Amino acid sequence: VWGYDIGKEYIKLAKQRNPEISPRFKISFLESIKHKKKFDNVITLRVLGAARNIQDLDKIFLNIHNILNKGGRFLFNMPIEIDELQKYKNFNKFKIIFKENYDFHTRLKSMEGAENRLYSFIRKNISYFPFFLLNFNEFFQIKILKKSGTNFYVVEKT
Repeated sequence: VWGYDIGKEYIKLAKQRNPEISPRFKISFLESIKHKKKFDNVITLRVLGAARNIQDLDKIFLNIHNILNKGGRFLFNMPIEIDELQKYKNFNKFKIIFKENYDFHTRLKSMEGAENRLYSFIRKNISYFPFFLLNFNEFFQIKILKKSGTNFYVVEKT
């Protein structure tokens, strides 16, 4: 396990909680990761969707590609559809293995009218609603209304 983050406090915490591998935790942006070691898997969660921290998404795809073994997999989530990802030349060095849309309310600002009011009401009164209704609401928004939210991808280095 190797860990990278742009936040000093997160790296410090990781080192404290894992002293046996503390040298493997480093402060770095994904655009600048270079590693001599090759990996079978690289996982980034809630990283690529944070546009304010991303300078060059194509460079990130290249860096991830370079540190993966052949057939290695990159698991990530972000609120971008496949056709938009395929505009990045280095993303096309990967084969898509899996894609699933979830968490539609990450694009809550794009919701309009009654949908937005309904979801706001549910969020404000969450203690009064059984949890399955929230899951049903998300299922309804994604599967029936085809709302987009965050996509979870697994891609393989070709």
